[in-house]
Amino acid sequence: MEIVSFKPVSQFQYLANKVFVEQKSKVLENLPFAEVEHIGSSSIPNSLTKGDLDINIRVQKEDFSASVGALKEMYEINQSENWTDSFASFKDSSLEIDFGAQLTVIGSLDDKFVAQRDLLLNHPELVEELNHLKRSFEGKSMDDYRKAKYDFFRSYRSMPILYIMCGVGFSGKSFLAKKIAEKTDSVLISQDAMYFENKDRLNIDEDSDEQWRMLLDMCIEKIKKNLLNGKSVVFDNVNTRLEHREELREIATSANADTKVVFLDTPLEVQKQRQSNNLTAKQRHDVKQEYLDQAIEELEVPTEEENTLVFKPETNLEVFLNRL
Repeated sequence: MEIVSFKPVSQFQYLANKVFVEQKSKVLENLPFAEVEHIGSSSIPNSLTKGDLDINIRVQKEDFSASVGALKEMYEINQSENWTDSFASFKDSSLEIDFGAQLTVIGSLDDKFVAQRDLLLNHPELVEELNHLKRSFEGKSMDDYRKAKYDFFRSYRSMPILYIMCGVGFSGKSFLAKKIAEKTDSVLISQDAMYFENKDRLNIDEDSDEQWRMLLDMCIEKIKKNLLNGKSVVFDNVNTRLEHREELREIATSANADTKVVFLDTPLEVQKQRQSNNLTAKQRHDVKQEYLDQAIEELEVPTEEENTLVFKPETNLEVFLNRL
């Protein structure tokens, strides 16, 4: 029976990071189309670890078979009995640290490792909960521990997500918000939609900051209600200021939900061209220039620390949606 033992990640952090950089470079030399991510306990601050390094190599479905072939030349096959048509695992015992590589098809049911890592990075309280589980298995069966860890992540897999859209007018925000809602089966909530639904009934003045705050509060109540009911939400609003995104994160946390910021990184010239085209096509309501200028001036670009996904005009929509 294989026995499991854990130590603080701080004892292995430097070595794990060093070997990750080396192996990522090696993988990308052979699979330049792949995404290579540091996963597992050695990627999580303050965690307990077995003292190994795991990476996740993510590829498109059409590249999976060729990737398996290339990785067979680079590493040893690991646990082939668990392989599927979207998952394969490899190992290398000759490195400075025990090393495992998990190959997954982006968007497949097996493509869960980065999501699990991000869940822990964004919820330190879950790291301590997982550490408690690990301590309870110290010196016990590795198979039993793996089953318990699987159950741990399965219990949080259904945690709802609040997708916080961030971008100025004509950046493509509402189009992408709709696509995300469709892909993730989330509830789409829009402050603009709230305005048009209520402007006549509530006699709303579009130039009143107080009334726009009232509409935002109405959106927040709707967001909170859905998150508490276990439904993920896409919030379509400019959300250009950090303090507004922080407010939304606090709401998500109070509802035991995760957050992802979706930033529309659209060049100003593209935004202006879309605005000009809309004057003729009228595919959406027009926006006063002063409001557009204000949003641009107030924009605080989201950072990686906000768990941000960046979408640019050249981004492949299908690939982006499959990463959610």
